[in-house]
Amino acid sequence: FESFVVVFVYWGVHYISQELEQPFGDDMNDIPLGDMMTDMNSSLIDLMSIQARTCPSFDHDPEVHNELKRASLSFDSFLYQVKRTIVDFGALEAGLNDSPAEAPFPSDPSGAADSEIPSKPRSNGPCDA
Repeated sequence: FESFVVVFVYWGVHYISQELEQPFGDDMNDIPLGDMMTDMNSSLIDLMSIQARTCPSFDHDPEVHNELKRASLSFDSFLYQVKRTIVDFGALEAGLNDSPAEAPFPSDPSGAADSEIPSKPRSNGPCDA
């Protein structure tokens, strides 16, 4: 009986390895290569359409757009915020005080808080006419 179980397990491993070695085909567990190819071709055709090849238009209206707040994010300001949060969390965990701790970081290095809203729109890069 033991030899039957061992042989049965080896044949099972053999058939599993055959499925893994040839993942493409018409069997139920095979990768649907035809469907994937059709989807890829459809995506490529969509990218070739005239709408996909033109940049969207944007008309800058100074009265409306200069009123919008502008936020900038830099990696330095992100690191500053993370360090500040860690210091604040450490102080609260230690029970030192109920207010956020003063971090040993003097100010936001990016100066994002002091940035002004430019009066001129930024360039759109290669889409500019």
